[in-house]
Amino acid sequence: RDLRSGLAEVVKMALVFDRSFARGLRDRWPGILARDPAALSWALRRCVELKARVVSADERDLEGRRELLNFGHTAGHGLEAAAGYGRFRHGEAVALGMALALKLSEHRGWLKQAGDRDLARDLLARLSPPPWPCDLDWKMFAASVGRDKKRRGSRSSHRNSAHEIGRTQLGYRQTLLRLRQGALTIHWRLLLLDRLPVLQ
Repeated sequence: RDLRSGLAEVVKMALVFDRSFARGLRDRWPGILARDPAALSWALRRCVELKARVVSADERDLEGRRELLNFGHTAGHGLEAAAGYGRFRHGEAVALGMALALKLSEHRGWLKQAGDRDLARDLLARLSPPPWPCDLDWKMFAASVGRDKKRRGSRSSHRNSAHEIGRTQLGYRQTLLRLRQGALTIHWRLLLLDRLPVLQ
């Protein structure tokens, strides 16, 4: 469980920055879960390369580019706080946050490139996060989202949406209502299908 939780950050980097890396993760997943040194080294090295590229391009975080590293985290942090710390591993909450971000991207009419939806769904399903809680304290969720370090003005900071795998955009701000609607959609599909059909 802890390994899969940690791998949520790896999946995040692939979905946000590198489609080829995402495909490679899917192909090498059995070796990664088996803790094969070569597979783990390959994945971690690519994550470091991608993060270094983002940070070096905006070292002082003046242009907002580093906000892309927050993909899935705004809703994830809200989920951790509202569900009670300890109920979810951090990576599990981030995985559900990414699922929500991808669902909102679908509503935006994005992720139309062939294979993107299946690839995203497949990688997130392999993280095996628990279902989104039906007893979530939405007031606490809203308060946590409102305190998020990437918040802008009166809107939620859940601004990272995937235009396509490997290409995530800033500027798409979501109200709490949209976040809640997306989360409930994911929750019911989880209950009905007993898996993570992120974008079906």
